[in-house]
Amino acid sequence: MTAKKNLLKLPVLVATVVVAILAVILIYLYQNNIQTSAGKPVVKLGVILPLSGDLAFIGESIQHGAELANGEVKDTKYTYQLVFEDDELNPTKSVTALNKLVDFDKVSGVMSFSGTVGQALAPIAEKTKVPHFAISSDPKAAVGAYNYINFVSPESEAETMVKALTRKGIKTVATLSQSGNAGGESLVAAVEKGLKAKSIANTKQEFTAGDTDFRTVIQKLRNTNPDIYFIMAVSPEIELITKQLREAGIDTPITSIEGFSQSTQLELYEGQWFVDPADPTGDYLKKMKAKYNEDNPSPYGANIYDSIKLLVQATEAAGNGRKVPTNTEINSKLINITKVKYDGAAGLGVYFNNDGVLVDKAGIKEIRKGKIVYVGRE
Repeated sequence: MTAKKNLLKLPVLVATVVVAILAVILIYLYQNNIQTSAGKPVVKLGVILPLSGDLAFIGESIQHGAELANGEVKDTKYTYQLVFEDDELNPTKSVTALNKLVDFDKVSGVMSFSGTVGQALAPIAEKTKVPHFAISSDPKAAVGAYNYINFVSPESEAETMVKALTRKGIKTVATLSQSGNAGGESLVAAVEKGLKAKSIANTKQEFTAGDTDFRTVIQKLRNTNPDIYFIMAVSPEIELITKQLREAGIDTPITSIEGFSQSTQLELYEGQWFVDPADPTGDYLKKMKAKYNEDNPSPYGANIYDSIKLLVQATEAAGNGRKVPTNTEINSKLINITKVKYDGAAGLGVYFNNDGVLVDKAGIKEIRKGKIVYVGRE
């Protein structure tokens, strides 16, 4: 009877051992990030974007750029998966998202949007040694060996703005900008420096994110009788400012750096020009139109598209196809790859300088019949 009971227990014992072995294997695979898909190890790339809130329309367009790039990845050693996180353009939520991507998803690289977010994430990316591409105008987003800025520099955008103002014969500028916005403050500082060098008078007023009544600061700027208003803001503040300018009977031209392309009401800026990243390449625009029916895709999507392609290239160079390379191994390849000129969706013949910042030129755009039209470079 005892022998029979032991025989009955044997299948249970075997099953328990098999389950334990499988658990050990799964833990090993998870800890070493070698999950497989179709026989290939899986590489995860994190993308932190404002997918809800006032700038969700920009985040969604950038997301399309990321999906487009990943869908074009073919004949590789690894399978690449994108993990999207919504931060609502809130740096606190961005930090939470990055920690989750690093600790839980075990990503091999991450991308983020906006200067304030990039600045908040850079120290964490450096500490956790995860390659981080920030679509940002804030130089602090590139501090450290693991951080890169895949976006036209504030110096390039400011230079383009000052050249355009000089060419148009502008003598006095009224600047209205948001305080506490890292990327915006970098741009305004660079423009102010350029205006001073050209002896163009500039008066500046600031506001805080979330403000809705700009009439007092508008009146202060109006008293300087400017030739043009330079507004550094995003939605919804930029629309409110523009409407209150016009309600005050001010028909003076207005301009911005990136602001108009981040607005949901382009009709407010009909006939106005502004500085923005140069248009993505024609091939990228055609693909976005064909796949997502976007006539004016966000230029930031092209930078995310290129970032994914660069991370894939670095991972393929660092790995042997049997195991996902470490983030340090990927980054060592990325440092060299980014210094070589390449033709990307965001521009042709671009590269990253020794500080990890994209070297590219900004462009002039206008709002014509409710659409953003690329005019050219200064």
